[in-house]
Amino acid sequence: MTSSPPTLNKQSHDVANSLNTEVPQILSIINKSLFCRDLVHRQTAMYTIQHLSLGVAGFGCEDALNHLLNYVWPNVFETSPHVVQAFMGSIEGMRLGLGPTRVMQYALQVSEVLVCSYRY
Repeated sequence: MTSSPPTLNKQSHDVANSLNTEVPQILSIINKSLFCRDLVHRQTAMYTIQHLSLGVAGFGCEDALNHLLNYVWPNVFETSPHVVQAFMGSIEGMRLGLGPTRVMQYALQVSEVLVCSYRY
């Protein structure tokens, strides 16, 4: 009796199920790192988000990535070159994981809020 190898559809279904249980578990750790005042913690968290968003692209984890984007975006004002590079990497990963339209929509929405808050 020989067992047939698992099909690609079954493998991708198994990966999607495991991602849907594992990604929410690490969100709190990444959130705490992004809130930390230490630049190295935020830099490492943003590199982690970059690789996470590249790894889960297309597996239905858009809600988690959108949640992380809310915590990554305030780092746009950092001036440290390493943090800027990590920020750009995480945004590029989000561009693949969420799609370029969602990232651009988020950027325009945040810039509109900033302009309105400075106007008044």
